[in-house]
Amino acid sequence: DVRLAGLLRAVREAHAGDAWHGPAFAESLGAFDADDAARRPIAGAHTAWEIALHVTAWTGEVARRLAPGTVAALPAPGDWPPMPAVRDAAAWAAVRADADAALDACLAAAAAHL
Repeated sequence: DVRLAGLLRAVREAHAGDAWHGPAFAESLGAFDADDAARRPIAGAHTAWEIALHVTAWTGEVARRLAPGTVAALPAPGDWPPMPAVRDAAAWAAVRADADAALDACLAAAAAHL
């Protein structure tokens, strides 16, 4: 289906590409180092790290729901997974890699419907 293929391309670009809306998600995450990503400059607001975990969890949940016979549920890590205790550069790189992997899984699951 040409429309689904176009949609998958737009989703990929929104994550890591020439997004129509401005910086892609991965590009935005790349603008933060681990300290800045974990910082909460506004009391009660989510950190960039928390937003990355949230988006990754829900992207994984979408991939899971695209499989036949699945039941809708909260993502396994939760709606707003907590930041890890260790918030160093390696942990932040892992979060960003997990976001990429979740998107790849989601797009692969959706492409199976082409």
